[in-house]
Amino acid sequence: MLCISAKANLLFIVPRPEGRGKLKKIFLQKMRRFHFTNTGKFNEKIIPCFSWFIIVFVIVCRYFHFPFSATPSGDEPFYTDEINYLVKYGAYNSLAQGTSFLYLSLVFIFSKIFFISFLVSARILSAIFFIVCTRLFLKCLGHFTNVSFAEKYIGLSFFCVISFGWVMKGLPDFVSCAFMLASFNLVAGAANYKRALLAGVLLFIGFAIKPVTVFAFPALAVFLFFNQLKTTGWRRNALKTLLFSVGFVLCFICYHIPGYLAYHKIMLEDKNHVYAGDKRIESATTWNERNVYFELYNVHHKINKWAVTWEEVDSFKQQHPEINLNITAGQYARANPAAWMAHVGYNVFLALPYSINHGFFFAKWAVINKFIKNSLIIKLVSLVLIISICLYEWKFIKQNFLLLLAPFLFYLGVGCYIVTQLEDNWLLFCLPFLALPVVKFLARYIPVFLLLLLQFIYLLV
Repeated sequence: MLCISAKANLLFIVPRPEGRGKLKKIFLQKMRRFHFTNTGKFNEKIIPCFSWFIIVFVIVCRYFHFPFSATPSGDEPFYTDEINYLVKYGAYNSLAQGTSFLYLSLVFIFSKIFFISFLVSARILSAIFFIVCTRLFLKCLGHFTNVSFAEKYIGLSFFCVISFGWVMKGLPDFVSCAFMLASFNLVAGAANYKRALLAGVLLFIGFAIKPVTVFAFPALAVFLFFNQLKTTGWRRNALKTLLFSVGFVLCFICYHIPGYLAYHKIMLEDKNHVYAGDKRIESATTWNERNVYFELYNVHHKINKWAVTWEEVDSFKQQHPEINLNITAGQYARANPAAWMAHVGYNVFLALPYSINHGFFFAKWAVINKFIKNSLIIKLVSLVLIISICLYEWKFIKQNFLLLLAPFLFYLGVGCYIVTQLEDNWLLFCLPFLALPVVKFLARYIPVFLLLLLQFIYLLV
């Protein structure tokens, strides 16, 4: 009810006391609704901006750590030598060597367009495709059930952290990862027949750039066959899987014809050769022999494979001519089943949880390392932590089982094939997805801005 009051020759409509409570309630409801609506809009603008700031920071920081003028390091000289071979002896001869021909061609074309050296071209392309990977990763996350807007960007910050050491290096890792993510995006997005075929072609391009991509082929094929099987039916899924396989296999065959005609075997990229003119000269000791030596013999008890020298392996081969180090992954597994199973178990139960933890701010273990010097104990703590989080987030894992299974199968394939320690650049495709249960868990209890800030601080220290 209202009463009318006259004061200073003006009329005021004054609510009676019993009406004031209702107006106050309506006012508070309006303000609450306004607050939540505008907070959501605010977050939708600020969270991506903060995430893009982290991405730009990674590129700029890596440039100052690794400028264009820096001398080639790691595998960079190998790829620049291969580009020089491509320029001198032509595309067909380069393709026959089994190198990353598509990557080499991309670096060569980019260098000619902008009049820069091959090394600088490769480093710039690394930064460009790092940005491409971040966009594709966000698109892939859109196919997961119950992943919020904020959680997508927390996952993106994780990708930035694990990618930090490889940005601005003249290596094909991000180029290959971009094509893997593009293929995964097509497969995960309720792929029709055309998309399935295209996904196979894109995955092959990633494989032609970096051979480790081949382990994504069975992983994505399994996803295609079982995805929405009850609604689409096994025949439709089988046809999509077949088209995906045809797209990959046909490209694989055509791509390797020159190498097979020249060397009568499938030529995959390896770093076990040099060139004398246009002639290929195989190295006396291969990387595979060095890896097998480290895993099975390691007479000097080196702590990792990088500490093993070529001279050490050559000396071992001369002293033990009866031992054949040049064996395939299958031969290694059959001849040393216990060592192989222990290695695979280590990769799955210790290396994977630690790698996931290593991508978050608490991975530094700064306080714990003052008291615990044994890395095995830290990895066991990581295992217990990840298992606990996965059990807590089991509903999310169950809802996205196939989407999480595909990157896990990729990881498992790499872990079963590689006889030594897994390298971070091989896992850029799978780790961000396998870390999603941890992302969900952290987002429940820590504000998104604080999580992003902690990830940024992690990059600084």
